[in-house]
Amino acid sequence: MESLELTVRGVGVTDPWAFGLTNTVMVEWAADETSHDGVAVHSEGVTVYDVRRGKVVRARNYLFDERPVMKAWSAQPS
Repeated sequence: MESLELTVRGVGVTDPWAFGLTNTVMVEWAADETSHDGVAVHSEGVTVYDVRRGKVVRARNYLFDERPVMKAWSAQPS
């Protein structure tokens, strides 16, 4: 992608008292991207991070609608 504007809409944790140790962190976001070919894409989703001993051990992305992202990644060069 040539450009990316990311907006964080919300952050949540399962145990706010143990954030630096072991926890699950959820981030809701919106992204506006433009590919090198000029394809503009708006996508929204949630990323979930599993934190163990202060390190991220797993991250998962959940898109609310995958069609805009598929459009950008499948665009053919002109």
